[in-house]
Amino acid sequence: MIEGKQNDVNNDPNADKDITVSDGKFFAAIGYLVFLCFVPLYFKRDNEYALFHGRRALVLFFLECACGILSVIPIIGLVIGWVGFVVFGLISLFAIFQVLSDERWEIPFIFEISRKIVL
Repeated sequence: MIEGKQNDVNNDPNADKDITVSDGKFFAAIGYLVFLCFVPLYFKRDNEYALFHGRRALVLFFLECACGILSVIPIIGLVIGWVGFVVFGLISLFAIFQVLSDERWEIPFIFEISRKIVL
């Protein structure tokens, strides 16, 4: 009976997916913390789950950098910069919660850009 259960686990296609998700979850989550987006892209190149989130985190990082560059423009740049930091910060926070709940959240604008990234 034990061998039968073990055999069922080995034949379960979701078992590999669960291992992949659990193995890459930590790296996927820290990837959304500002410049740490490079961590899952470098250390977990073979983990599909970590790369999925790492690409989105990379796009968010570049958008945050663009907000930083725009913030040097007097008055309007400060508004655009701070609004951008708040919006992208909230998106990153929500994305971390999605990683911790084993979801693949396709962030509307960012998902389309991140699909084009080749590593």
